[in-house]
Amino acid sequence: MELVVLEGPDAGRSFSLTAQSVIGRDPTATIHLSDDEVSRRHAIVTLGEGQITIEDLGSFNGTHMDAGEITGETPLQIGDRVRVGQSVLELRELQGEDPEDMKPTKTSLRRP
Repeated sequence: MELVVLEGPDAGRSFSLTAQSVIGRDPTATIHLSDDEVSRRHAIVTLGEGQITIEDLGSFNGTHMDAGEITGETPLQIGDRVRVGQSVLELRELQGEDPEDMKPTKTSLRRP
């Protein structure tokens, strides 16, 4: 999976997603944007167990989709567009990647 920047200062860039990808201006963010209206740690995209979600991390300007502002963990589908600051990002599938084959991101702890 990847997020492609369609609008904003970073238009044309794409970012491959990991199990948990932070969107923000922080240089350590997986999806590092130069948009001044994006918080340092703006939102997080989580992949795993056949599901993709996005959650706002308390950003000043909020995280938005077509249905409005995201207020909690929200499912993402291929083709969905997310607005953070002035930037619009679209979720796309990488060639040869099947969302049903994603590895789980949560593991159970062993019992003593």
